[in-house]
Amino acid sequence: MILAHDLPLPDRIFTPLPGRGRYAHLSAEIAYQSLHELLKRNSTFTLVKDQVYVTFLHSGGDEPSHAGHSATAPTYFYMIRVSVELPSVILRLAFLGGLPGWRRAEVMADLMALMSSLRIARETQYVRSSEAAALSAEYSPSYQNCFSRITESSLLMLVRKPMERVLVRYR
Repeated sequence: MILAHDLPLPDRIFTPLPGRGRYAHLSAEIAYQSLHELLKRNSTFTLVKDQVYVTFLHSGGDEPSHAGHSATAPTYFYMIRVSVELPSVILRLAFLGGLPGWRRAEVMADLMALMSSLRIARETQYVRSSEAAALSAEYSPSYQNCFSRITESSLLMLVRKPMERVLVRYR
């Protein structure tokens, strides 16, 4: 998956920094922290902080143990390993042998739905050009030249390609 960058973007994003020859760094800290909070909230426990998450599954139609204590002992578990190279994140799921394929597909679909639901409200600012402002009848130079709008956007984009190949090719 590819994480959404933080706003505001740095000044002079497309020109090298003076004296350093490097470009400005884009961060994705808000999306990164939100993803880890989601994984932490929906797993039974964290094995390695911000890297490995473990979730217990119960036999039958019971919910995973993070939703509440179940009377039955867990029969299966899966692990999520997070590999990070911002702005891209690779999630690897490892299931215990013997878990039916339909149950694996169900877990994957639930996880993808949860990640797709991660959203953020961002304020986007627009500046009306002077030519367009001169053409509009209601133009008032005091406050009508700039306006903002709050939009809701996704924090990440799911990619179903092998990211190792993409990272090696475009690094």
